[in-house]
Amino acid sequence: MKMMRSIVFTGKDSMTGKSTVEIQEFDVPLCDPDKLLVHVQTCGLCTYEQRVYSGVHNVQYPFIGGHEVAGEIVAVGEEVAQKSDEWHVGDKVVVGVTLPCRSCKECKCGEEQSCESFDIPKKLPGQPYLGSGGLSEYMMQDPECVFKYYDVDSVEACLTEPLSCVLHSVETADPQFGDTAVIVGAGIMGMLHLELCLRKGTNTIVIDMNEERLAFAKEVGANHVINPDKVDAVAEIDRITRGHKADVVFDTTPIAKVV
Repeated sequence: MKMMRSIVFTGKDSMTGKSTVEIQEFDVPLCDPDKLLVHVQTCGLCTYEQRVYSGVHNVQYPFIGGHEVAGEIVAVGEEVAQKSDEWHVGDKVVVGVTLPCRSCKECKCGEEQSCESFDIPKKLPGQPYLGSGGLSEYMMQDPECVFKYYDVDSVEACLTEPLSCVLHSVETADPQFGDTAVIVGAGIMGMLHLELCLRKGTNTIVIDMNEERLAFAKEVGANHVINPDKVDAVAEIDRITRGHKADVVFDTTPIAKVV
């Protein structure tokens, strides 16, 4: 039987409060008839996994994280092959969110991110432990969770999942040409918001206390940057917009008090 490796959060260290992590080996799952088997080539590390590791997020151990996945199909279930000629061994794919229940009202309205029973701890088919499973070498997935990609490498493709979240965010807020958009936080999600807002034709202001991040934001196109540790951010936004303030504000931080 072919083996696969998985990065497993095995427990919490009583001294540091951080998760203990091991690389463990398991049998590669056989592809169920209604599934696709994906060989994971790249998995991004979301801040969610970082918080599980640091002990900020409590999970039921053992746990396998990872949900920003790009890979290649290595097996197509018989039922999938019979229903459609869409999927083939060798297809380059990204794996979408796998944890909504797909049964509640929100899911059926296409709002899976607001699923009433969103279940991070559930155990996915083919995975040895609970979790989203991208930190395993192989993942078995429903075709509805899998999307083909082209013309980029797997490192770029694995950003599809966070980028899709930002697309939803920007499309929901819907800034218009000439609007002022304030982005709080200049991390990955903040920079993805910046890229999309610039393409929407906004006057974009990025706020962060990290000067290196602000310099990068300016380098990639932010119209203005503000360090609220050095100046009054509200007063500075007032000055930049001549008293009109922001039309749209995106909080990309995990800090609730920022709201």
